[in-house]
Amino acid sequence: MSIKWFTVLGFLFFGGLSCGSSSNSSSNNIPRAEACAQASQAACAKVFACPATTDIVIAGIRFSLGGSEDACKETIGAMYCKVLECTTPADYHGDKAAQCKQQFTDVTCSGLSAAGQAAISGGVPAFLAAFPQCGQICTGPDAG
Repeated sequence: MSIKWFTVLGFLFFGGLSCGSSSNSSSNNIPRAEACAQASQAACAKVFACPATTDIVIAGIRFSLGGSEDACKETIGAMYCKVLECTTPADYHGDKAAQCKQQFTDVTCSGLSAAGQAAISGGVPAFLAAFPQCGQICTGPDAG
């Protein structure tokens, strides 16, 4: 289960936030240069704020991301921030990145667990249904 979690979370959230060209730095628009740091901080804070002792899905997510919040950030940086970038001519949308980050920040622990459970059976599209803005960060030819 852990490899599947790592792949789904990384591809959708972290990979999506690290693509394309940069834009301005308002809170409604995440510049490409800040995308990885902001994504890893928000995602790891959420994942490790949720109780893993009563939720096997959250426990699996935590395990697959290194077992601690610091390891989670390192894992995301090492595996996704450089590897899963959109390529030109895909367009990066910093506003969608900010909305994706906010959706992830706002999701409840039970919502995160449900999205993760959906991903186990339904893959990327099922997980993305919980965070629709994350699927719109990179658009155009060669997006994602």
